[in-house]
Amino acid sequence: MIRDLTWPALSVRQPWAGLLMGGWKGCENRTWNTSYRGPLIIHAGQIFEEWGLWRAYDLGVPDDALAALAKPARGYLGLVELTDTHPAQDCLDRCGGWGEPGDGVFHWVVRAPRLFAEPVPGRGWLGLYRKDIPDAAYAAAADATGVGRVKRTAPGPLRLAPAPRGAIPTSS
Repeated sequence: MIRDLTWPALSVRQPWAGLLMGGWKGCENRTWNTSYRGPLIIHAGQIFEEWGLWRAYDLGVPDDALAALAKPARGYLGLVELTDTHPAQDCLDRCGGWGEPGDGVFHWVVRAPRLFAEPVPGRGWLGLYRKDIPDAAYAAAADATGVGRVKRTAPGPLRLAPAPRGAIPTSS
């Protein structure tokens, strides 16, 4: 069986993208909601918000991780599992200090970050998107999850071939 690999991507400013991919930050703050749940490719944008390092320090991120975050990678970094979204006012501190308060703010709850072996260069877009994600990012996502190998079928979309029997990791 061969199926399309069409996971969406989300561009996130640094150091927030690095904090998500490092497993330190379990939610992403957005001013819009989504019904999507599942794998989400994280793209690190060009803008760096220095105050994010201070927030990370205040929330106990170790010094060596902070030093790495101060030299951020750009492009497609990896993927996370988007498991839930909720309005900020309904959070009840479930997001452990990473969730921003406010009307019209939504916390996107993520887990299970999987870094790509190397960042994949590429442009990001606003919103949750599937357009112009480089083939190399989908190939890295397939490698990071162990769900199969990516191959190009001409013409048409990138296709994902199934992994060998027993290669698909189980959720924890």
